[in-house]
Amino acid sequence: MGCVDENRLLMGLAAVLAGLTVTVIALGFAVSLFLLPLAIPFGGAAYLFWYHASGRLMADARENARTYRVGGAAGPAADGRGGFGSAGGPFSEATARERVRSNRRDARTGAPRTTVTMSPEKASRVLDVSVEATDAEIKTAYRQKVKKAHPDTDGGNEEAFKRVNRAYDTLRER
Repeated sequence: MGCVDENRLLMGLAAVLAGLTVTVIALGFAVSLFLLPLAIPFGGAAYLFWYHASGRLMADARENARTYRVGGAAGPAADGRGGFGSAGGPFSEATARERVRSNRRDARTGAPRTTVTMSPEKASRVLDVSVEATDAEIKTAYRQKVKKAHPDTDGGNEEAFKRVNRAYDTLRER
């Protein structure tokens, strides 16, 4: 069965389920209001069949896959391989941990974080590392800078702390 035939079949099923939904709603108002909740599954199923047959489900899935990719187009998830727990994939342990940290940060501040981009050159100057520094060198420099710039320390500065974090995020994502 071809793709067009499958879409026609799904659209037909969606239409039948939509008709059943309307019928059950009409019967619910005419006979008994207890029939109205019965229309919900029919309506939901009709919507899902239509959503799939119209191609919107696939388009949304592709868009969400791009959103969860790590490392951009040339990153580890760009080739589409991997899976649960794969290094750098959208479901990897490190990505999940970072998502949890980000959500907790957002919950504490009460507002979503705004992303300000920084060039890799500027980020490397902020952390005092070379542009070609390894991940370990970047992490070490970040930890040293964060200890000095953290607002809870003596002489700490919130703006400097944010700048160090942005620099680290920029270098880590390259």
